[in-house]
Amino acid sequence: MTANSTHTDELAIDCRDLTFFFNPNDAEPVLSGVNIQLERGDCCLLVGANGAGKSTLLRILAGKRLTKTRNCRILGQDVFMNPPGGVVYLGTEWCMNPVVRSDIVVSHFLDSVGGWRHRARRDRLLEILDVDLDWRMHQISDGERRRVQLCMGLMTEWDVLLLDEVTVDLDVLVRADLVNFLASEAKDRGATILYATHIFDGLGSFPNKIVHIQLGATPKPTIEWGPGSGDLFNVALGWLREDRELRREKEAARGRVRGPKGDVSCLSARGCPMLTSDSRCKDVLRQVRLLPLETRLLVSASVGCVGIAPISPLFLPSPFPSTHPVTIILVIRTHPAQRVHRGLYAARWGEHGDVKASLRVSLAVLICVR
Repeated sequence: MTANSTHTDELAIDCRDLTFFFNPNDAEPVLSGVNIQLERGDCCLLVGANGAGKSTLLRILAGKRLTKTRNCRILGQDVFMNPPGGVVYLGTEWCMNPVVRSDIVVSHFLDSVGGWRHRARRDRLLEILDVDLDWRMHQISDGERRRVQLCMGLMTEWDVLLLDEVTVDLDVLVRADLVNFLASEAKDRGATILYATHIFDGLGSFPNKIVHIQLGATPKPTIEWGPGSGDLFNVALGWLREDRELRREKEAARGRVRGPKGDVSCLSARGCPMLTSDSRCKDVLRQVRLLPLETRLLVSASVGCVGIAPISPLFLPSPFPSTHPVTIILVIRTHPAQRVHRGLYAARWGEHGDVKASLRVSLAVLICVR
């Protein structure tokens, strides 16, 4: 425990029946009925597939996302209304901040967050993480920048540590030394660690508990882990296979299918034809959105929104037969994206006939009829 901590008997982390929506109008929650109870000194791994809700859960526990209910407590205190001291959250987004990529000497950077007050602990972490105080933040690699983040976040003694994939950039040696340090913190000081990761090498003896988060829920009680519990990697692998099968079943029930679809038509949730992208449009995420006027959209990360719009009497008759030419609307957000769409889609559209364009300063709508 930290010198300023006054907590004695409360659970370190107490999360009961947590449900969370990003948007109140969403049909399904991101987290549903999540339960986690951890005691002081616990080292717990949070295991789940990409998109299962691990990062969202950690951010809620860190008080970075607000929930409607007050059912998350750390060290006996509400994480929103009365957040406790001694809680450290370290996530992957830190390294994307432009400030930490600017021309700052590491020694000055650490001193700016109080490194000079914790010199002995700072020096120990510098040794463990193999950090050079003379590094300049804009010149070092992502892995070295991640080491600086860990040194900065762990310099002050903490009671609860929330880790979200922050060891992904570390080499094997530094990662092993860090895990040993964290285990000693839990054993010697009674600190609690909740660690979300997809890398299980060398972690077999680290956790004493494991939580499986599956599609935003915790279907199994917290598992006690120790010598003789089995192979951690194979346990996690089995869980993730179960998760994928369950996700596929749920998505199939909603008419959604991941993976390649080819240049063929498919049916949306309401049965209207929708054009899918071909292999030349690999950036399309294939996420279907139902918008006003029954527009069907494919969302593209680099271009904008590619959609099938059976809504215009100018191009489409009623009823709308699957064999009739379709209308494609491409929404471009910025000028750089306009250059992207010309290179990526012009050849495809040129094969199919007439192209009409309407350009704006920050918005371009391209309509193609084939």
